[in-house]
Amino acid sequence: MKKIYTLIITSLMVILSMIGNKSNAQAFTEVPQTFAPTYYGAAVWADYDKDGFLDFFVNGWKSTGGSSSAPSAYLYHNNGNNTFSEVANTIQPLGAASAAWGDMNNDGFPDLVVGGNAGSSVYSTRVYRNNGNGSFTDIQGGFIGLITPAFAWADLNNDGFQDLIVVGGDAASDGQTKVYLNNKNETFTETATGMVNLTNGAVATGDINNDGLVDIVISGRFDSFDYRSAIYINQGGAVFTQLPAALESARYSSLSIYDYSGDGFADILLAGGNNSEVLHTSLYKNINGTDFQFIPTPMTGVIQGSVAWGDMNNDGLSDVLLTGSNVSTGATRVTEIYTNQGNDTFVKFTAFNFDGLRRSTAQWGDYNNDGKLDVLVTGYRNVSDYITKIYTNNTVNANTQPSPPSNLVSNVAGGSAVLSWTAGSDAQTNVNSLTYNVRIGSSPGASDVVTSIANSTNGKRFLPRNGNAGMTESFNISGLDYGTYYWSVQSIDGAFDGSAFAAEQVFVVSDLLTATFQVTSSGQPLAGATVSVGSQQISTNENGIAIFNLAPGSYTYTITHPFHAPFSGNFAISDQSVSIPVEMVALPAFDLSFVVTGPQGPVENALIEIAGEVITTDASGIATLFILAGTHPYYLYAEGYNQIWGEVTVNATTTYPIQAIPIAIQDLPYSEYFTSTSQPIHWLNFDETSTGYSWFFDQGRAIIDSDAAGQGVNVKASLISPPFNTTGLTSAVVLTFDHFFNQAGANNTGTVFYSIDGQEWVSLVVFTQVTGTINDFETEEIILSDVGPLGNEIRFKFSYDDGNNWSEQWMIDEVTVSTTIAYQMTMSNLLQPAYSQTPLIHFEPFNFGARGQNTGALAINDVSLNIYDGSGDVANSIIVPFFPVGGQYDFVASPSFMPVTAGSYFFTHHFVAPGIDLSGPTNLAMLKIDITDSIFATDFDETAGGFALADGIFAGNKFKLLTNDDFTSFTIGWNQITSVTSFSADLYSIHPTTQVATLVTHINPIEVDPSSSMQLVTYPLSEEVSLSAGYYALVLRKEGAAQPLISYDGADNGKYWVLNGSILNPVSDAVVGNLMVRMNVGDLGVSISENTAISLQLYPNPITDYAIIRNNASTLIHGDIFDINGKLLRSIDLIPGDNVLSTSDLQNGFYYLKTDKGPLRFIVNR
Repeated sequence: MKKIYTLIITSLMVILSMIGNKSNAQAFTEVPQTFAPTYYGAAVWADYDKDGFLDFFVNGWKSTGGSSSAPSAYLYHNNGNNTFSEVANTIQPLGAASAAWGDMNNDGFPDLVVGGNAGSSVYSTRVYRNNGNGSFTDIQGGFIGLITPAFAWADLNNDGFQDLIVVGGDAASDGQTKVYLNNKNETFTETATGMVNLTNGAVATGDINNDGLVDIVISGRFDSFDYRSAIYINQGGAVFTQLPAALESARYSSLSIYDYSGDGFADILLAGGNNSEVLHTSLYKNINGTDFQFIPTPMTGVIQGSVAWGDMNNDGLSDVLLTGSNVSTGATRVTEIYTNQGNDTFVKFTAFNFDGLRRSTAQWGDYNNDGKLDVLVTGYRNVSDYITKIYTNNTVNANTQPSPPSNLVSNVAGGSAVLSWTAGSDAQTNVNSLTYNVRIGSSPGASDVVTSIANSTNGKRFLPRNGNAGMTESFNISGLDYGTYYWSVQSIDGAFDGSAFAAEQVFVVSDLLTATFQVTSSGQPLAGATVSVGSQQISTNENGIAIFNLAPGSYTYTITHPFHAPFSGNFAISDQSVSIPVEMVALPAFDLSFVVTGPQGPVENALIEIAGEVITTDASGIATLFILAGTHPYYLYAEGYNQIWGEVTVNATTTYPIQAIPIAIQDLPYSEYFTSTSQPIHWLNFDETSTGYSWFFDQGRAIIDSDAAGQGVNVKASLISPPFNTTGLTSAVVLTFDHFFNQAGANNTGTVFYSIDGQEWVSLVVFTQVTGTINDFETEEIILSDVGPLGNEIRFKFSYDDGNNWSEQWMIDEVTVSTTIAYQMTMSNLLQPAYSQTPLIHFEPFNFGARGQNTGALAINDVSLNIYDGSGDVANSIIVPFFPVGGQYDFVASPSFMPVTAGSYFFTHHFVAPGIDLSGPTNLAMLKIDITDSIFATDFDETAGGFALADGIFAGNKFKLLTNDDFTSFTIGWNQITSVTSFSADLYSIHPTTQVATLVTHINPIEVDPSSSMQLVTYPLSEEVSLSAGYYALVLRKEGAAQPLISYDGADNGKYWVLNGSILNPVSDAVVGNLMVRMNVGDLGVSISENTAISLQLYPNPITDYAIIRNNASTLIHGDIFDINGKLLRSIDLIPGDNVLSTSDLQNGFYYLKTDKGPLRFIVNR
């Protein structure tokens, strides 16, 4: 029975496989054209120029050589002959990105939303208007910047205009789910929805319950190891409630919605990694719009990819195209098709093998208009191997255009209309799975009221997607004005082909009525109250009246006024106009008087901003306004005084005193490092266009960032320094600052001005190109000569203008204002230590020194070079009594330094002079000396005594090699050789604990004669031997009968080594002492490094698994480590002296250590 059962299953699988591949002739062929290769981005079809052929857009990371990448944006135009041409565009290049086409302004031309990482961890979301001439314009909509976002366009409130849904991660790595409602004027307003905030996710829209309202499905990461998937049902007016359906959790997810089963309800396909890190591609069948049934399939589970429905083989059943990584490490990648066999069965299509990809996208679209869905893919195939490809579908059967709907009917009530029709038909797609696409216009053939994104003449679709009415045979539109409207509808099949539009119909909106609001307070008309009914807002006039034109129906209204409690209510209007009286309740409010004084008395003309009002102090320093009870923030500015931001609490008539602090003139030199998150005292900060954008202070930087500015918002903001005293100044003024100026747009500028004695601002320098990076600021130095005679004080202004390009930044750090330096020494050419080349003397004394130049404005008396280490002074040079301006001198310090043991030695060099401050970055240098091995024998002048090599006995010295090196030669100190003899040598590696010796190399016999007596003789190897760090023994054996004697030290604690079998044993003898045998390596054991950044030193660089950071300051230094993309990896505190930095958890690449002493760049390379 088991055999029969097995045979049945096997036979069934064969049958299914045959069914799944019944069209194995339906292979794909790659379009023979090279497109820009990208990954971790979007690939989206659209006929953006409405010429009847699908074009496409891709973005994501592109290779810049090696393992480096940069953001990108490519637009390709379909030439109509199976070729494409790249089109120059102004769309922002992005990586870790997404994109989606829609029609935001109902002009029929597809518009584009893009989002992702613009580089340096600057996240962006932008909507580009299609100008209809092949160009695109950023509407500067003020959308939240996101990384790895997902987008969907849909009309959520049935007003005829597409709204925008976005899901992704913000700059703080928090998830965001936002809905932006279309204001019908190329601006958008964010609306609260209560949806869960997600990142690393996906979003899809469709009418889940066929009620004529667009619903939303989202998935992604909510928190660490907490992933979500949710369905939100539209209750009307873009108000959503969550449907309690059990969808699998998913991060790095993908979504697609379509009625694959032909029952007339939209089903859900979801891919991603669940909370158990199991990768899945899950199919959920929609049961009557309220429940979902999980359908098992053989589809590969993927992350960081996409899923898409489309009828690949034109059999009327929608198939699945998916791509992504099917293991969490990304090691295995797929791009696959699963054909729909009907009856909830899917089979993998094996007639063609697509490139396996991750961080990828694959989309259906018929680019050559042959009635067959082709495939556009982009993604990561391997390291530095990305692709963008199009595969032409060669299936035998072509799709045919569906038939249009019929029996079009309109039902108009006031400003709303319900449009309905009888279903269309199609030779392939089940009639229940057809979707419908409605257009409504204010003139015949137009779609300016509801866009169809299709050719109104022949029905050709400009986007390969479902229709805007879903599968229902009706369409709701509201908020219409008086007038005549022209409308039609087309059928859309499973291959996204549209029928011709049905014969155009007309309806008229003419039965609007009036609702008159009569608003009072304490029985008196209340002017200036805002009355809101639906999307309309009207302010009451001086008689408290607001009049609305409305269609019959039921309405909710809200009335607000600054000094009254909000009021809401409902009313109905049917066959006649209505009047609605409303009595508003006044809120507690009181007079608030500010009294502003300075050291000299009342401050007149001080501007105070509070509760949306601007008031000015009079000659008595008083400004008064009527304000609601409560706590209110305020801002105060008075010429010549520090700005003040504060809060005032009002519970009764209140007098509020403010003590204004005059801006103080600063003496030079002056430095500001912006270490506080508050504005530095005596600095001024102005939002010059009242956009809500001004300089702020964070992470030791002054920053102006216009990332969230919207359309028409021109951010201009200035940061002004304190005044600096220039009275009697005869030297120049030097302004230095570090900065990063980001110029991702076309015309934003950063300008530095100066002003003398409050006169007109004069431009010094204008920045229009990217300068520095977010982690490596550029240093600017500006010198102004002859300032003193012009006035008594000077100020500087950093003025930023984003030029309406709102994803821009200017960051400034370490502003210093000084005069030309009177006393300054500049150090160069550290004198290299003299090292004896005598092979037997490994540790040899050497001298310190450096070249000094007087680069200040005055001569210096009694200059000397001082050398010190962590424990104190080490050496000093002679004193030069008089050192003229521009003079140079090579200073040599003594005593010499004599190393005793192997190790790293740090010596700080600087020039000193009595009573003069010579400190500065040009007067400091660090010398690092590494004694990297300790392979030395006895003193070179040892001649007394000797050690004879007995016949057959090996003896020699043991060495410790601290770093990898090349064994090049060896040296013997011969004492006495009585006749010609010969010896051989063997190098053994020694186990550090067992002392087991293993032969490394043998040196053939060498002949010596009495002339070598009392000599140090070096014997080079015929070929160098590369050695790893460790213990070694170089042992000798005589070959002849003579007994040569080798020098030794007979003092005490002498030691030589004898090889007994395979074990190296030491022999101690006060007479024998150390053998004069020296093993020589290539670098002689000493390396010397010079670095002028004295505060912090990092060795080695590049790094393998750890490095030493030496803090030469006397205090703790805090540092943050960032990767090349600006992501904070960890924070460290560096104590004075040596600190170990472990890099074992870092991958190969560039990193930055940012401290208040400046940044260090280091490389990890294993």
